[in-house]
Amino acid sequence: MLGGLASLAVAVAGSLPDSPFKLDAAGSWFFGEPARVTAAPTGSPLLLAGSALGFAGLVLLIRVWLRLVQALRQRPGAPVWRLAVLLACWSAPMLIVAPMFSRDLYSYAAQGEMVTRHVNPYLHGPSVLGGSPFARWVDQYWIHAPSPYGPLFLVLAGLAVRLSGHSLLGSLVLLRLIAVCGVALLAIAIPRIARRCGHDPGLAFAIGAASPLTVFILVGGGHNDALMAGLLAAGVLCALAGHKVAAVAIIACAGAIKAPALLAIVVLAWLWTGTSTPARVRAMALAGGLALSCGVLALWSLAAGFGFGWVNDLARPGTVTSWAAPATWLGQAASALGHLAGLPVGTAGWITISRLACAALMVAIWAYVVLRIDRFGLVRGVGVALVAVALLGPVLQPWYLIWGLALLACVPGARARLICLSLASVTPFMGLPGGPQLAAEVARTWPVTAMIVVVGLALVLLAPLGSWANRPAELPGNAVASRPGVDVGLPRA
Repeated sequence: MLGGLASLAVAVAGSLPDSPFKLDAAGSWFFGEPARVTAAPTGSPLLLAGSALGFAGLVLLIRVWLRLVQALRQRPGAPVWRLAVLLACWSAPMLIVAPMFSRDLYSYAAQGEMVTRHVNPYLHGPSVLGGSPFARWVDQYWIHAPSPYGPLFLVLAGLAVRLSGHSLLGSLVLLRLIAVCGVALLAIAIPRIARRCGHDPGLAFAIGAASPLTVFILVGGGHNDALMAGLLAAGVLCALAGHKVAAVAIIACAGAIKAPALLAIVVLAWLWTGTSTPARVRAMALAGGLALSCGVLALWSLAAGFGFGWVNDLARPGTVTSWAAPATWLGQAASALGHLAGLPVGTAGWITISRLACAALMVAIWAYVVLRIDRFGLVRGVGVALVAVALLGPVLQPWYLIWGLALLACVPGARARLICLSLASVTPFMGLPGGPQLAAEVARTWPVTAMIVVVGLALVLLAPLGSWANRPAELPGNAVASRPGVDVGLPRA
């Protein structure tokens, strides 16, 4: 109930005018969007109240989620189906509100419209649609950019636009439901992977599937990363069950949504023949796994009908400056220090150097994981490697983190749990598109009003959560019915 109330508060805040939780897209949703395009407002009396309500919802759901995880650690063996009901209740308000935290869903719809018109999204950006409603609300960063997504996603986006009868509203609804299907795949795969890794399935479900990252970012934002992560988790589950060919094929399908999933095939194929085989045999298995994945990608590329242009577009996100990416703020910090030291290198140059250094570190982490995969195990190794890809890439978006966090939630260990809890707790605050507008409004508001808002948020942060969150007098024994130990490889076929 508390989580559902928190999610509802964020949904209400996102439906108010000038909400910092979304960018207004007139006429694109059932409610909560202006009927027509208006001039940018200089201030709104609802802005501060709506922002306070939204932040209260964010803080409350994060508190409830963290306490739920703690309670499940104290009471292992919770039924997963009850936690699935909980996730559904938390996500329900996000399903009915307009797309939040980003405009990516509008880009998906525009690319789907291009597919139906036989315009190659790998050669042209949504701007070629001209005055079409599909192009009107695409983020300006991507309005001229070709699609970086794989051919399978373009097939799904085109199908969504066709089924909606070329309606923007209908396309948004169907594309969000595709993201929900990805969340459902995660909800099914995570507890099963955790059981095979000797971890409590209920605790893994709460950390990996029922997090604020899932509720607010994947469901609320409708990102295709949900489907990519769901297929990736399904492929890893097949690998743990010994169905290696099916695992590579499914992970290749995840890569046909977003390319980073393909990196998991390197780890999987390296473990294909077991943990005690010579490197030469492993290399042959790796070549076979890559060949199989290339075949799957080729089939999807032929089905989409636009060739392999998406491979050339994978580097395009690097042209965008992402403030949250370490590769960016490290470069900016180095630029400031270089300016004080009188060095002639500009900010762009330092950011380029920082990106190269982060890319080298990423490659080093991947090499270390592959070489020590016998110690890491498949699930932990892929999870660590994909988190490194998300954090050290040229662009960091909060929804990228689900790639690796969904798998790290399945493995026992305090370090993996801390990484998941920390990163999933901060992601909702990384995606506020109207943050600067909100900060300017708070700066010029009446001090007493601002103080009331601060006190109200403090109460949400500190108020007791109820008796359900109390520590039990006697801790029950571990009720996890799973295999002991941590996965260290793949079962032999």
